[in-house]
Amino acid sequence: MAQSNLRKPGEIKRALTLTTDADPHLLQRAHRACYPATSLRDVPDNWRAGFEPFGDEYCLSVEYRTPVRVMEQDIRHAFPQSHYDLILCRNLVFTYFDASLQAAIARRLAERLVAGGVLLLGIHEALPESIPMLVQERPWLYRKKK
Repeated sequence: MAQSNLRKPGEIKRALTLTTDADPHLLQRAHRACYPATSLRDVPDNWRAGFEPFGDEYCLSVEYRTPVRVMEQDIRHAFPQSHYDLILCRNLVFTYFDASLQAAIARRLAERLVAGGVLLLGIHEALPESIPMLVQERPWLYRKKK
C-alpha cells in the first residue's frame, strides 16, 4: 500500500502522520525532510521518486510532506489526544527508560491505538510486561485487540 501511495500522492487524502519529540532540533530536521543520498540507498527506486534533489541532499516532495505534522512533546509527560492506526515508538522508551516508566508509557500508547491498530517498536526492543489489550505478533510488533 505504501508503494502505491508514493506513486500516486493525492490518492489517500485522509492519511496524516504526526511525529513528536522533546528535541526541537530533531523536529525541525523531521519537518525539513531532507536527507543525504546515503540515507536513501536502501529505499526502493519507486519510493525514491518521492524525493527531489536539493544541493547534496534529497528532500521529500511537498505532496508527501504536507500531511506530516510535527509537535514538540515529551512522551514522559504528554501524549497526543487522537487515536492512531499505527504508532512507531523506536529506540527511546523501550531502550533507555526504566521498566516502570516503560510499562506506564506502553499502557498509554495502547490506549491511543484504534482497535486493530499496531504498535511498532525498535527491532531489539520489547514491552517490559504484558499489556492486556495488546497481542504480540512479533518480538517488536503488537496489535490492539478488536
